Amino acid sequence: MRPLITLAVFLSVVGCSDDSANHGDEAPGRDAATRIIHDAGPRLADRGVIPPPIEPDAEIIDEADAYLTARYLQLVGEAERTLQGGQTLSVSVRYLDAYDHPVSGKIEAALMHDGQPAGLRGISGTHLSEPSEVFALDDGRATFTLEAGQTPVEVTVLIQAAHAEPVHVLVQITPPPEGRVDLRVFYAEGRYPEGAMTEVQAFLADGTCAAMGRLDSPPRIISPFDGDEIIPLTAPHQAQRVAFAHALANGRVIAKGCVEGVIVEGGAVTPVEVQLWDQALEFKGLYDVRHRLDFTDLMDADQDLSGVADVLDVFGALGGTYGQGPFPRGDGIIRLVCERTGVDPSDCEILRLFGAQIVDEMVDGLLSEQAIEVIDVLGDVHAIVADFRVYGQMSFAETVADENGMLKNNESRWHGLEFFWTQGCPDDERVNCTRRFDLLEMGFGQRSVVAAFDARLDEDEGLTLLPHTLELHVGRMVSSLIEAWLLPAILGVEGPMSYEQFLADSINCPQINEALPPFDPASGLCERAIVAPLAETLRERIAAIGGQPKLLTFEGHVTPTDFDPDLRVDHLIDGVWDISFGADEATIPEAGTFRGCRAGECQLE
Repeated sequence: MRPLITLAVFLSVVGCSDDSANHGDEAPGRDAATRIIHDAGPRLADRGVIPPPIEPDAEIIDEADAYLTARYLQLVGEAERTLQGGQTLSVSVRYLDAYDHPVSGKIEAALMHDGQPAGLRGISGTHLSEPSEVFALDDGRATFTLEAGQTPVEVTVLIQAAHAEPVHVLVQITPPPEGRVDLRVFYAEGRYPEGAMTEVQAFLADGTCAAMGRLDSPPRIISPFDGDEIIPLTAPHQAQRVAFAHALANGRVIAKGCVEGVIVEGGAVTPVEVQLWDQALEFKGLYDVRHRLDFTDLMDADQDLSGVADVLDVFGALGGTYGQGPFPRGDGIIRLVCERTGVDPSDCEILRLFGAQIVDEMVDGLLSEQAIEVIDVLGDVHAIVADFRVYGQMSFAETVADENGMLKNNESRWHGLEFFWTQGCPDDERVNCTRRFDLLEMGFGQRSVVAAFDARLDEDEGLTLLPHTLELHVGRMVSSLIEAWLLPAILGVEGPMSYEQFLADSINCPQINEALPPFDPASGLCERAIVAPLAETLRERIAAIGGQPKLLTFEGHVTPTDFDPDLRVDHLIDGVWDISFGADEATIPEAGTFRGCRAGECQLE
């Protein structure tokens, strides 16, 4: 019986065959055996590719049953494709039976390279996207996605289903066309002048600005850089890139800029702007510093010292340091009287203009030459206090400010005093006669005038020096200056000279002793009764300038600059001090100024 059935099936197949049968989706009636054999496309074995075997069903009954269960995969599209790196490709097949009816069932795809499975990770960045197993849709269609890497490679997409010969698609991965980025690099609103940057380097990379990876190509160098340049850069097609640029001067990167998420498209030009931003200034090191302070203003604000300030003003007026013009002594006296009595400023100007010479000549006529010399000395004392010049250093401990803009554990050190003098000055302009005195040589301890301070870098890159205190005895400093130089200068002798010696020489004690009992020039009475008390009074009065050792509270602001430029701060300019005596006293704004430069690299004039 079975042979008869088989023969009947065979005759029916032959009888149903005609010339109108078509390939693929054409009308039923085509020779199924031919369709099963040929519609799968070129055999993989012809290309040396051996597909993984699919286990056949265990129930193969006979040729008729095989025909009834026959399936084939129909490729949609070309069997050979070309794909650019970075692109994707959809590969579709239809799963059909012997009558071209859609069949549902599992369809698998695999990536092959050189006749071997490429594995889940693919080859050279090229891989099949998940899933690699699908069930055919209602129309028997299944689609798989191939993602091409950037490396050129030839791969085969192998697609299999039960009872069907595998289908393969040969895919050639080619390099993507490069895209171009027109990178505008510009520098604006920075600390450096135009032309300070010797060159700019720009490039594209993968990753982020915080963590850049491989460069697309070596940096493009622009030199010289005029502050605004368009730099063309090429790169392979890839969705997200980083555009980066930095500017160099003196071998250091002084400004940087970075933009993330730059999209590079093959064959297209993408405009991108990168602004260069200044890098953090470096402070660490030692700076020579000059301070100028007006202690008369400070003492005026101190209730205990305002009287001393008045006395110093009188000294300054009589000594000629308080006034101006060709007759400074007379001008200073008129000016002082005007200020103390409230004379109208316009009237005072007239008095100073026409009366300065008269008052000046009057003082010269009333006082002896020696008295005038003493007054001139006291005038220099006023000048020293009114224009108190200190030279010293500042030390910064940290290289750059921390995340809060702070520079901590710094020191301000005073090394000595510098002032102009009148008595004995060989020049008509007292500013051309300068003296310097080292505090250590004058008996002040090495760390007696040292203050620790913290500083804060502001948004405008100005530096605020936070409040810090110095223990200072102004009177002692001034008194030391007088004995060390001013008194010897008056008498034309080598210093130092004590107040006692100066007064004894000035008063002529031997003559006084001879006139007083016991009428002996060598009795020492003048020295004991007149010179010693007077010298002690003078020393106390001068030492009282500034009172007892006081805590001076300083708070300042200065502009750090990098003129070189190399990111290292080289100058501190336009420094201003707000000062108060002690923590509870009112602060006098702008009571002093200061400036500095990095030690060993520049000179302060």
